[in-house]
Amino acid sequence: FGIQGGEELDEAIKIMNDLKTIANAWAEKLEIPDDNLELLFHVYPSNSVNSLHMHMIDTREDKINNASYKKNGPEKIGSISWQDVYDVLNHEYDGNSNM
Repeated sequence: FGIQGGEELDEAIKIMNDLKTIANAWAEKLEIPDDNLELLFHVYPSNSVNSLHMHMIDTREDKINNASYKKNGPEKIGSISWQDVYDVLNHEYDGNSNM
């Protein structure tokens, strides 16, 4: 499991962009403002699912008290934001393209 660079890195960045597009469409359909959409990855083994997966969370005040957010929110160990993953992948891509 992992990204070894090259074409795998290109594909990972494409997948990240696709995930963001899907999340934005979901948020638009549910009328979730951009500022209230949080995208978090859970990374195995720091969660109850034995797989990397992404949560799309509506953080509006009326939603923040629900059980899922409390269980899966950003303060929990094993969560990493979509933006952080994307930034690291692009940093790696930039580093590889300079070689």
